[in-house]
Amino acid sequence: MSTAPPILLITQQNLRTKGFRDQLANNIYLEMVNIPSGSFLMGASKEEPESYDDERPQHLVTLQAFSMGRYPITQEQWQTIMGDNPSNFKDNLTNPVDSITWDNAQDFCQKLSQKTGKTYRLPTEAEWEYACRAGTTTPFHFGETIDTNIANYNGNEIYGRGTKGIYREKTTPVGGFEVAN
Repeated sequence: MSTAPPILLITQQNLRTKGFRDQLANNIYLEMVNIPSGSFLMGASKEEPESYDDERPQHLVTLQAFSMGRYPITQEQWQTIMGDNPSNFKDNLTNPVDSITWDNAQDFCQKLSQKTGKTYRLPTEAEWEYACRAGTTTPFHFGETIDTNIANYNGNEIYGRGTKGIYREKTTPVGGFEVAN
């Protein structure tokens, strides 16, 4: 007699976050979220599936409050600030900009700062992980594993005890998945 695999629950908590938005052009906005100060364990535990040695040891990091984009920068936002669209997947301007380098992203932040009069920069690795973890201790803010119904990735690659899913082979509109942190 075989037993069914355990059911993995993915939980979602809808919280209202405070932030602000800057108008980049007519009906084109950049939404920012205020991330509160706090401490978290950065990195992966030895027990985390598919983690790497360079993600260890876990260590306590304390951060001051900062703001971060609610979504990745869209092609439309990039084009508004930079005047071009370098993306490979150009079927929808609400898709994230792709095919850019770290230097390109730095240039975007500089031009965005000039346009808005506010200082924009890329988040540090610690800030990014802190914001993405959203106060959780699991590998993902929504639980122990990932599913292609809640994120866009190669669904042929199974993470932990997850299941095979869709491989879209292209980007999807930002904010298009229900589970967000």
